[in-house]
Amino acid sequence: MLLRLATLGPIGTIPVLGGFLASAAGLACAATLYSTLRAPMVFVACWGLLMALAMICVPRALAAGVAPRQIVLDRFAGVWLASAPALPLAGVAGSTLSTTSAALLVPLLIYHGLLALPLRFLGRRPTALPHLADDLIAGAVTLMLAIGVMSALIATTGATR
Repeated sequence: MLLRLATLGPIGTIPVLGGFLASAAGLACAATLYSTLRAPMVFVACWGLLMALAMICVPRALAAGVAPRQIVLDRFAGVWLASAPALPLAGVAGSTLSTTSAALLVPLLIYHGLLALPLRFLGRRPTALPHLADDLIAGAVTLMLAIGVMSALIATTGATR
């Protein structure tokens, strides 16, 4: 069962698109959970449980001989961190589907750009820590970039709460 969780069932076995589909599924799950709960602390607690699950499943899947490319639970969890600043924007009253889609799509693309370029070598290592670290680093960098962009937009427009 832990191996199926690590690969998110058949998603991890899809060639080329498996990682992106896992991230998209993670983003959809995070957006649905956030919009349903409207409680950031509960959302953070759920993310913590998801990361704990990833820390259990990923090493066992690697030890069982699952190809590192097929283990996508870390991407599912990493995109939660990357999209955290965009989730409240996605549910703003009066936002259209295109605004919501853009608010969620931008962190997803930045996250995958970071994973594809500088962090690619970490995720292909057959040990658990680098396999988890690349997604967390990409998520954290995306989070910081999103917060920086939002701060700059607020400063230039003079928008306050």
